[in-house]
Amino acid sequence: MKIDKTEIKIVELKNKLVAYKNKKKVGYLDFCHPEDASKKRNIELLYIYVIPSLRRNGVATVLLEYFLKKFNNVTWISLWTGKQIEKDKGVGLYKKFGFKEKYYQKDYYEKGVGTRLFVKRIKNN
Repeated sequence: MKIDKTEIKIVELKNKLVAYKNKKKVGYLDFCHPEDASKKRNIELLYIYVIPSLRRNGVATVLLEYFLKKFNNVTWISLWTGKQIEKDKGVGLYKKFGFKEKYYQKDYYEKGVGTRLFVKRIKNN
């Protein structure tokens, strides 16, 4: 059952967005700015986590929507998929939001479980 987006409250912490439903932490999104010459023009999405009982119910979507609105002034957003999302075949969420798969590294985590690099261009600078 999909969650009503108004049920989710996002709290901003340093390099983290935390999702709450009825004052209970139900997920989070970690991010960082690369330590390179791009300064704050680029951002890397490090991890999205949703408690197992609410997965596939819209919490990650709310987190990602909030993240994209908050950082609508960056040039690039990049991310590497984690082991769990690869096992769950959950990469469709990133494609839904316009991320493009640029690279696949086979057997990165273990035999049959790789990782993918996704990027999304936000602004032309």
